[in-house]
Amino acid sequence: MIVLDANILLYAYDVSSEHHKARAWIEQIFSSGVPIELPWQTVAAFLRVVTNPRLPGKRFTPQEAAELVDQWLEQLNVRLLTPGDQHWVLLRQLMLDGQARGPLVTDAELAALTTEHGGILHTTDVISPVSLDCALPIRSNRQLWPKRDAQPLKHSSSNFSPH
Repeated sequence: MIVLDANILLYAYDVSSEHHKARAWIEQIFSSGVPIELPWQTVAAFLRVVTNPRLPGKRFTPQEAAELVDQWLEQLNVRLLTPGDQHWVLLRQLMLDGQARGPLVTDAELAALTTEHGGILHTTDVISPVSLDCALPIRSNRQLWPKRDAQPLKHSSSNFSPH
């Protein structure tokens, strides 16, 4: 299952982005039938940025942005992803192991959600050193976690099941 970070969606719908391949990639995976999970925080971050008139570039009206999300969710392979029973345990461990602070707590939450549901996070952030299946369809120089030794996440895959 693919779990999408907001940055991929933002690049896909930003015509001025240097990551112009994002749109084609998004269109390909949304139509591929591969299970795609959209965390609520991804959807909210996308809506927050694309409707913000203070940011440069083309902005969407709330109606246009909502219609985009509706189109994604109309795809049979796309669902919203919510935290399960183990979310706090994983988030706490990721936050402490990665020394996540400030905005990195949001990234730790996304990593915990992805781990809990057995997905592969697709992002432009470089994720290290947590035990997380991650794909970087679009390269970025930003590192998500401070470089340090960290223990793998302590969970059994039998404790976690996708919806």
